[in-house]
Amino acid sequence: MRRFLALPFVALALQAAPVDRCDYADDAAAARAWRGGEGAPSARVTTADGRRVLRLDCPFSRATGPRLTWDLRLGLDLSHAEGLRLELRCPDRRSLGQVMVYLETPAGWHNVGFSPRRLGEWTSLEIRKEAMKAEGGPGGWEQVRAIRVAAFRAGDTDTALEIRGLHRLGELGVDTDVLLVFAGWIDDYNAYRPHGAIGYLTPDEFTGREPGLRPSGLT
Repeated sequence: MRRFLALPFVALALQAAPVDRCDYADDAAAARAWRGGEGAPSARVTTADGRRVLRLDCPFSRATGPRLTWDLRLGLDLSHAEGLRLELRCPDRRSLGQVMVYLETPAGWHNVGFSPRRLGEWTSLEIRKEAMKAEGGPGGWEQVRAIRVAAFRAGDTDTALEIRGLHRLGELGVDTDVLLVFAGWIDDYNAYRPHGAIGYLTPDEFTGREPGLRPSGLT
């Protein structure tokens, strides 16, 4: 029995929903999703590169504490993922000492920190589970209750964090780049490579599909 894999199946995998698109309709929606901690202003929406992104203002000129935090409450299963990927930038890094990301699970909190030196431009931060420090017991990845972003003060001028996407990293051990390569291989397999089992035709020729139309499966 020979079965031909199809490109549409892989395309669905590539379209998996992100954890948070961060493109809220308005400031009120952003503030409801990302709750500010003590002294932190409400989350809001701004525009960057023609799209809506989340903005977390850091008014260090008047804030009194060493950090400002915002929590996204959710129910997230990361048991089959390698971690998270956060797309972040800080337009003015002079007053930003460090960015910390915390994950709350039933077993406790996990955290990891990043230097702001590369955050002047959009940066994709990979938050891998094995790199996170545990506050409490380890594990609990199947029930992440909250994601906390913390901005630590390094000066007294105002700045902000902007976030344009939060995604699972390496879901089921397969990253997006690998899926793209795999999709290209399937396209070649179905459309261009002859197979002896079907008279040295391509699967598309065997099923009578026009070029560009991929069979969903063939037994």
